[in-house]
Amino acid sequence: MKLTKINGTYILLDCKPSEQFAPRGAGFVFHHIVPGYWATLEPRTAARLLEFSDDTCRHELSEIMDGMKKTAMESIMADSTFSPPAPDGLTYMPFQRAGAKFLVERKSVLLADEMGLGKTVQSIAAINYLTADVEDPKILIVCPAFLKLNWKYELDRWLTFKWPISIIKGTSFEFRNIAVINYDILKRNLDSLKAVKWDILIADEAHAIKNQKAQRTRALLAIEAERKYLLTGTPVMNRPEDLWTILKYLDPATWHNWYYFVTRYCGAKKGKYQLELEGPSNLEELNERLRTTVMIRRLKSQVLPELPPKMRQIVEIPCSDPAMIEEQNRVVEDAKQKAIELKALIAQAATHPDDASFREKVKGLREMIQASIGQLAILRHKTALYKVDPLLHHIANVIEEHKVIVFAHHRDVLEKLAEPFNADIIWGGIKDTERQRMATEFCSDGGKRIIVVGIMAGGVGINLTSASHVIFAELDWTPARLSQAEDRAHRIGQKDNVFVQHFVVEGSVDSKIAKIVVNKQEIIDKVVDNHFLNLDGEYDSVDGFIDISDSL
Repeated sequence: MKLTKINGTYILLDCKPSEQFAPRGAGFVFHHIVPGYWATLEPRTAARLLEFSDDTCRHELSEIMDGMKKTAMESIMADSTFSPPAPDGLTYMPFQRAGAKFLVERKSVLLADEMGLGKTVQSIAAINYLTADVEDPKILIVCPAFLKLNWKYELDRWLTFKWPISIIKGTSFEFRNIAVINYDILKRNLDSLKAVKWDILIADEAHAIKNQKAQRTRALLAIEAERKYLLTGTPVMNRPEDLWTILKYLDPATWHNWYYFVTRYCGAKKGKYQLELEGPSNLEELNERLRTTVMIRRLKSQVLPELPPKMRQIVEIPCSDPAMIEEQNRVVEDAKQKAIELKALIAQAATHPDDASFREKVKGLREMIQASIGQLAILRHKTALYKVDPLLHHIANVIEEHKVIVFAHHRDVLEKLAEPFNADIIWGGIKDTERQRMATEFCSDGGKRIIVVGIMAGGVGINLTSASHVIFAELDWTPARLSQAEDRAHRIGQKDNVFVQHFVVEGSVDSKIAKIVVNKQEIIDKVVDNHFLNLDGEYDSVDGFIDISDSL
């Protein structure tokens, strides 16, 4: 068997029937390119059979193979000396530097790091480097609707040059440098999108384009860009057929034969009416081909020493009901005014040790604040229900790779989050024995992928360390309760870092609470170090509100 190059085509000569597994496995095509022969037009495919090459192509294919090996090594790199620009006070983790280097050195990349490793941050690091000397860059970010505000938050935080960022809504397509748009409105804005010469296109949650016939997929594929970065944390090897559209978009020269792809990697067999996919096949080979072409993927287990024990993220969901938020803010402002009065009274406590009327004033103000908190509880319940649909979409993606603990307060919210996944619910109405049974079953190797837990009922006394991903669908006034809930996963027996996500509605009270917890390190330290951890005494929701009211 000999590999030669004739008029730009790589052809295998003298290939015996017993040797056909080699060209088939490398990606050569029989008969379609050159009748009667195994052949390919793709140099990287030909390089896989370098050992059979003759003098017409050996040197060329040797260089290509060296490049492929380099790409494969860099696709698992956990560190790099590469130093992309970062804002003052922020630094990239070593594996994020390596990821950014992989991006800037290539024009088409599938960034498939495990969830929680900061694909967004790595993408922005690449933007910082690539736009450092560009006067007027054009950057398009496509993502699910519920992630648009999170992208803006991370861009505002990590960009070294504050390029104007536009959140595209409906058909009002106006932007200057960075446009963030959701998949669902791509088609409506396609003419405007195609009219721009994009420097960088980033598609987050890229598995959203797995269906070749979907309008969102057709729209995205019609947009041209100098660089294309597709992001997904979903385990791509579980369903290789979902990869095809992504791969063809990123590297059409390598990934051009759908029939070969599904036959080789998806177990496709001829059925009575059409091809039937029987499941993943030849996955080691597929993984190697992905890593030598377009994919970089690192797991948390590979970079664990670099990760902090906990990582927290706020995911803001856009709000289409401003009246709901305005009512929350009105009640909060009223309660904040009462909190100011109460703190002023408490400051005088030493001069009124035995004054009954003073104590009545304090009690009265506390009762008024409690009444406001009660009003807010009703309004916050409404926003919790508003979040259910995007939460279900997100949870479905997460459980493909990790077990997850979902925390909430209200019974109907707990039930709506549990029902689609047939998940157990730990809430205040169950017996201790039943609660322990659920926790033990969840932690078993064959246990369910999700457990839904009430913050008050399940925040203490149970071990759920088989999960390293925690999602808060609702929050508590008291930061310590959130920490205690997180610590159902972050405790002895946990071998992974814990990734915590707070899902909040844009502009809501919970959005402000989450930002305090995540961004105000002094408050987090306060939670860890002092009496706030003792929630069994007199510290209640009024105290919790007073402690954070200045930041709301």
